[in-house]
Amino acid sequence: MWKQTYGFIALTATLLSAEQSLYSDANRSLYDSPANRAMGGALMAISSEPMPSGLAAGITASDRSTIYVGYSGFYGNLFGATTVGFSHPVDSIQSVGGSVSYLMVPGVDSITIENSGSNVPGAVTNTEQTASELYVNMVYGRELFKFSRGLLTAGGSLHMKRIRLIEMTGYGIGADLSVQSRFNSGVAVALKLENAFTEYGYWTKEYHENGLPRLYVATGFDKDLSNSVAMKIAYRSQDVLGNSGVGGGAFGKNNQFGDEPEELSLSENPGMLITSAAWGTEFSFHKTVAIRAGISDNRMINFGGGVHLFDRWDVDFVYAHSGALDGTYSLSTKISL
Repeated sequence: MWKQTYGFIALTATLLSAEQSLYSDANRSLYDSPANRAMGGALMAISSEPMPSGLAAGITASDRSTIYVGYSGFYGNLFGATTVGFSHPVDSIQSVGGSVSYLMVPGVDSITIENSGSNVPGAVTNTEQTASELYVNMVYGRELFKFSRGLLTAGGSLHMKRIRLIEMTGYGIGADLSVQSRFNSGVAVALKLENAFTEYGYWTKEYHENGLPRLYVATGFDKDLSNSVAMKIAYRSQDVLGNSGVGGGAFGKNNQFGDEPEELSLSENPGMLITSAAWGTEFSFHKTVAIRAGISDNRMINFGGGVHLFDRWDVDFVYAHSGALDGTYSLSTKISL
């Protein structure tokens, strides 16, 4: 008993002593699906995807098992991210899912200076190495209860990662919580708390970090307008806690590099719920061809589309504008079983 108590105290002390970081867990949006990225990252409230930026409470919306494979190339394919995911309805009220993502940044310059044994530096060697991130996300969603106009669901996800930089390797773990209300009218609203219990990152014995919580409000509308046309409209707020760091907002003030990251505060700027939010729309025709467009929370315009074949196979594509750098593209395929 005393050993367990001492272990809990030691773990709590370690977490509390870790340095707070706005930038921890900032890469999760790199693993978005093309459908979500094309809609500016706003798809959260009406998505059933088991992705890191998705909504665990939403995976119960799909009554079929799915397998997903996607690739994203960033900034002229300077680096890329591959994601493999799945979802599976356990029964009529609960579903499980998950994804494994791998981000690789090749050709990172590394300089080694030999020690000549004097005050004069020795030979300098310039080599190229590879940095990477492995991100594992496990998801569970459950229907809580039905009411006359819809139903309420809840879910949670556990994510674990390994970040390999040139000089060191770090490990992180965190959890997200979410709730969603889906109405028979096609409207859905959701709340998602990322890094709900902090996201703990371990780098060395001397340095640990805590990723701060992020709270998002999302809503969407998914409805057939006629026998041949369907429409989706989606909205996702900026992090209302102001802890998103480089995960949201512009790269810097006036979209110029070299500035401090933009700080967003809901209490100081309530208008950020509109101006710094993600917005997106989709039109699909004959349940086969979809076109999408969206504005991301860093005010960039994205375009994409997809095809749905044989009532089970989806292929999606997006081109995302990225301001001062070259654009980003993503491709994915999804099979429903």
